[in-house]
Amino acid sequence: MPAIRSFKEFIREFSASWFSVVMGTGVFTTAINIMGRKYSNSFVISVSHTFAFINFIFFFVILVPFLLKLIVFSEEVKGDFRDPTKMNFYMMFGIAMLTLASNFSIVTYILPFYMVFWFAGALTVILFEMSIMFLTFMKSDIQIKHISPVWFLGTTGLLLVPGSGVLLTNFEPIRDLVIFLFDFSFGAGFFLYLALFAIWIYRFVLHEPLESARIPLFWINMGPIGAAITSLVAYFSIVPHLNNISMFFALLFFGAGTWWFFMAILITIYYMHSMRISYKAAWWSFAFPLGQFLIGTMLFNYTWNCKTIDFLINFIFVILAIIWCLNVFLTLKYLMEGKLAEAQRI
Repeated sequence: MPAIRSFKEFIREFSASWFSVVMGTGVFTTAINIMGRKYSNSFVISVSHTFAFINFIFFFVILVPFLLKLIVFSEEVKGDFRDPTKMNFYMMFGIAMLTLASNFSIVTYILPFYMVFWFAGALTVILFEMSIMFLTFMKSDIQIKHISPVWFLGTTGLLLVPGSGVLLTNFEPIRDLVIFLFDFSFGAGFFLYLALFAIWIYRFVLHEPLESARIPLFWINMGPIGAAITSLVAYFSIVPHLNNISMFFALLFFGAGTWWFFMAILITIYYMHSMRISYKAAWWSFAFPLGQFLIGTMLFNYTWNCKTIDFLINFIFVILAIIWCLNVFLTLKYLMEGKLAEAQRI
């Protein structure tokens, strides 16, 4: 029964990083919808609705092997949480749900699904980040080489909570609870991001560069930056007396994100020129952070209304579309060749 053994092996090695497919497709879907509204293109808007439905299916296709691993191979899951890199990938489960919540609020406007996925996603990223940081604090074997951009996934989830849940502030019975979760998540995510960013820069400057297979993770830093901009714009709309403060910090994050965007392009080109980069599931890490930064920039520019930023938005959107299509093609190619288990090893 080689097929059964192969399936069991795939489940045993299944990586939560596959939720990055939902994350990347989700931000691409939201970006398509916002671009369609911006240019009053009904066809583009209808395409975003189709993508939202497809992404919903993607989530449950990935959820099945994820749950099977949790139930059947619990020892392997415990082993993942002992690994300073692998444990962070589990955060993608919560971020994927927040991304779906954004699809249901911005694209399809299905409020019951929106509320379920937002609360499930928000509570998941909060609990997972507390658990991951607790385990990190208790470890004594973490070395500087273990530090990688994947550590930013937790702060990405926390910073995304207000931006993806802004619509829920219109429901008076839960408004106070939602605002509390906003403030708690954004405050924790903001200071954790600053701390981890300093450690990451220290590691990248004073230690050897990332392995070629992990270079897509370098783009992850745009995830928390884009999430922060999105949430700061949300605060702009729901807390009027913080308008000037929120836009000032949004401006800072926008500048940092733009700098990181061009730096990520340069470093990726350098790696592609210097060494062979084989496809991994981590390639979806190109899509979500870039898409989240794009969404944050589009929302930010609604207030700023800068023509140059508009040009940048169009440029990023084209790159995001190319990256998404490339990831879909390579994922399907590896699926047909039966190499998905190989692709998920990082």
